[in-house]
Amino acid sequence: MLTVEGKWIWDSWYCRDDQGLWHAFFLQADRSLGNPELRHWNVTWGLATSPDLRKWTYRGTVFRPSKTPSFDDLTIWTGCVVRNDRNSWTLFYTGTSRAEEGKIQRIGRASSTDLVHWRRQGLALERTGENAEYYEGCVPRRWKDCSLRDPWVIRDPEGSGWLMYFTARSPMPSDTNASGAIGVAHSHDLVNWQLQPPVYVGSFGEIEVPQVFQRGDKWFCLFCTHSQCWSEEFKRNYPGEPVAGIHYLAADHP
Repeated sequence: MLTVEGKWIWDSWYCRDDQGLWHAFFLQADRSLGNPELRHWNVTWGLATSPDLRKWTYRGTVFRPSKTPSFDDLTIWTGCVVRNDRNSWTLFYTGTSRAEEGKIQRIGRASSTDLVHWRRQGLALERTGENAEYYEGCVPRRWKDCSLRDPWVIRDPEGSGWLMYFTARSPMPSDTNASGAIGVAHSHDLVNWQLQPPVYVGSFGEIEVPQVFQRGDKWFCLFCTHSQCWSEEFKRNYPGEPVAGIHYLAADHP
């Protein structure tokens, strides 16, 4: 669908402006790094636009890690963009810092009127306050990082405000590969967020890039995971070998 010469591109998310033009945001890194695994620590965001989701025009780099010490001065990872109640756009994204060697993930917020020029608005969500105990902190011998990333924001379909789903981990299961979680937070204004208990825990060590939507009378959540992150229970019940790929959850309620 889209290639950018000289760059790796991966995780992407989309929105459509008032003129019907689609905007694809994605993670990108220079192939001159040589080792593709280094891309995660040398990441910026690219933008491409399309009138029909088929023919794309690359618009260049639109977001970078902070130039000054901050929660997002090392990396900026996967996010999402929503139209806010002020008739402009709000961006949510994953950030890590140099001071913490990228170990602790937080979710930041930025705003734009044109989907191209973004202004940072600071932190949106971290592991603090009520219900924080449902989410695993930094336990070096248990997991590689403090997971709180990949925000996916929708309007709350059963009340006022907004819901944010995100990749997280639970401190509860003893099997670290059964501790992956999809967290959720609620906000009335897209600014102040309150953690809620996770909507799902189990099956995998990482449940990445959750994307939630309704189809008919059911709710679905797409996510991806690695073959090495399958729990022992899930492997016992699955009729095949572990593979990396996309899975989904289904529910009657968001």
